[in-house]
Amino acid sequence: MKLGASLLAASSLLLMQSLAFAAKLDGGIYLRYNLYPDATTVYWMVCGQLVGGDGCYAHGELSNLERPCAVMEGKSKQKGNVVTRYVYVFDKRSSTKKPGLVNVYLRQDTITDDYVSTDIPLVQQIDSGISGSPTANCFMAGSDSNVYVGTDASQVVARLRSSDLKISAIHGYSDVQSMTADQRGWVAITFFNSSSLLYDPNGTIQGEGGGLYQLSNARNAFTNNYLTAPR
Repeated sequence: MKLGASLLAASSLLLMQSLAFAAKLDGGIYLRYNLYPDATTVYWMVCGQLVGGDGCYAHGELSNLERPCAVMEGKSKQKGNVVTRYVYVFDKRSSTKKPGLVNVYLRQDTITDDYVSTDIPLVQQIDSGISGSPTANCFMAGSDSNVYVGTDASQVVARLRSSDLKISAIHGYSDVQSMTADQRGWVAITFFNSSSLLYDPNGTIQGEGGGLYQLSNARNAFTNNYLTAPR
């Protein structure tokens, strides 16, 4: 009886996993990034659990970079057994004479029951309008429609529209101190003169004034490690 119950439980678990994977094709896999200080390359690896087993399936690197310092993925889209999403990488560059770049890659996961094939080609390099700064701290936050990028060496914030990869500049009141977002895509940008800007998921400004606005989401906490550190 115990053996039969165990087999039944195992079968039920496999059925539930199969249903979960069918509902979201990439629900069982993850892509991890390795981004080292002063590195010129972002390394990645795809691992996880598929219907037919678990393991690591693909690895590679994001190239054409000098000083990558922030990485964020965009909203995923699924067509057949292929899941695609943008990957945004901010490059603060190796010299102040060079403009910071937003590098846009297209991650493509082709998923079967027992294997994942992943390709992440570079789509476009975009001048952020922010001066390069090899020693600066970088910030990135966003929604499904907009990505915001900045450093603590500039009061300019770059806003990239994901629909057409067009970039525009937001001029703050002093150098950027932090960027945070909630799960709906509201974004708060704070500056070192204790002022903040608040944007809704569509990229429309909804708040402006004194105080350090901070947003939180269901996955990442905001911290005050950089808020109190000497500059």
